[in-house]
Amino acid sequence: MKLVFKKAGKPNLEVDAAPGARLIDLCDQHRSPVPFSCRGTSCGTCCVRVHEGAALLDDAGDEELNLVEALGYSGDTHRLACTAKLRSGPDAGASARVVLEPENDD
Repeated sequence: MKLVFKKAGKPNLEVDAAPGARLIDLCDQHRSPVPFSCRGTSCGTCCVRVHEGAALLDDAGDEELNLVEALGYSGDTHRLACTAKLRSGPDAGASARVVLEPENDD
């Protein structure tokens, strides 16, 4: 699976990602443009817009959805990189792509 990080004014960062991987770990490993602060679903600094592949992410829990909505976004289009995780299973093949863009500057 490919995970693509978009950031205005910078080239896209495209990385290979294993099904079941946590976004926070992938962000750390590849020095993504996603900023972090609390790293635990309490501040929203790592909120990302999901441009493509939302169905390839595990379902958000209530705590994540509540914070995303408190930030003024929809859980259908936005996730928190500190808690989101890539799905495992047959849809998470090598040609699958998830495209994310941080809402906050790093």
